[in-house]
Amino acid sequence: MDVKSLCLVIITVSMYSHTAYSGIITSTTNTNLTQRSCPSVTSDFNAYKNEWGDEIVEYFADFLPSRPATVQDINLEDACIFNTQWERFFDSASAGSKESAQNISANVTRSYLENADGDIWLEAELDNTELSLPEAHFVVNSDLNERNSANLFSAQSFIWDGASTTLDFIANFDFAMSTGSWGNSSDSKYRLTIGATQGLQLSSSSIFPLSIGSTLAQNTYESDLDVFITDSAKNFRSLSISFNVNPGDKFQLYGESQAFALNGGWIDSANTMRTKLTVQGLTDSESADILSSSLRFDVPEPSIFALLLITIAVISSRQVFKLS
Repeated sequence: MDVKSLCLVIITVSMYSHTAYSGIITSTTNTNLTQRSCPSVTSDFNAYKNEWGDEIVEYFADFLPSRPATVQDINLEDACIFNTQWERFFDSASAGSKESAQNISANVTRSYLENADGDIWLEAELDNTELSLPEAHFVVNSDLNERNSANLFSAQSFIWDGASTTLDFIANFDFAMSTGSWGNSSDSKYRLTIGATQGLQLSSSSIFPLSIGSTLAQNTYESDLDVFITDSAKNFRSLSISFNVNPGDKFQLYGESQAFALNGGWIDSANTMRTKLTVQGLTDSESADILSSSLRFDVPEPSIFALLLITIAVISSRQVFKLS
């Protein structure tokens, strides 16, 4: 093959290297566990709030806006977060403890984390034979004076080659949880968000994205707002979104799952959270036929610089071969 033909092959590869159909899934799965212990907060909450209230409000305004707006709004959970994360930077601090584990993985089928005590674990599993975001399995337990959490963010990127249509994205999940309280907070919480977006920007250092991009559709479940939660019983829930796609559209599907257990509370979702994508108005089998021919996974293209290096290397090897 001459150099001209070789360059033509490389250019052709660069044009199609980002195309991948059924069986190849590009996903990012980010997981995090955090265990906090804050006995100084609960021993005398009012005294703690009087001492640190202004700093807590200022901390949340800078780092976790929307709560609490005033000293009166501070609850035990807010104070525990401050005590374990920020109080250590002040004089006369009696900071609690915080231990975190994090795993950010691209193009994996499984990600697992467990804390040192073994009372918190989180697993994400992806089935390459199905079009779905990773399943989320987790268990979070807490002792007195603890605030523990498990967090997952996963995303996949797609390109739509079919005719203009509407897609439905559905998440089915189940869990059990305690229904007690810790001051003005529930002693367990579960939050799940699913969405479709364009321009999602992921972070290499944090499980949460740098930017969610331009949202096409989003829906959130929050156990705090669910009046049908039953202590120790399995709760089955479903979330869905719908969004429009046109030929050539690139979009991302994502799921964000967060579970919290406080002061003896617990949450158990060891079974499953499953998602599926369908074409609106069609059956699952009809949708599968459309999706298999119209939807492709977006795989990052090799850089032009990398292609240039490949070209130079091949040309150089040809010259060396000739000299030898």
